[in-house]
Amino acid sequence: MGAEKYEDQGDYMCNYLEFGSSCFDGGLGICADDAMFGKIAYITFDANSERGDVPIVANSFTEWLERTLDHGPDADCFYWQKSDFVDLGSAIPNDPSYRPIGKV
Repeated sequence: MGAEKYEDQGDYMCNYLEFGSSCFDGGLGICADDAMFGKIAYITFDANSERGDVPIVANSFTEWLERTLDHGPDADCFYWQKSDFVDLGSAIPNDPSYRPIGKV
């Protein structure tokens, strides 16, 4: 008897702590794992980590804040949704399904 042993199911996204969300646009998370510590990911509600569509949009909270403020309060989209944005890689290390945003 006793409790069953917990086994990691490979969901790396549990390492991200959500700090901003919208019921329309998804949310932002900051990584607490040593390998990607401090990186900011954009996670839409229909994002699927197995599909490779969870990008890093800033290397740190400071970078995210600076880019957000520089983009301005009257912007019609987030800076990472602009057509010329190039993401900073996958939020999941070594993700074989990763699809970059923008030109790489």
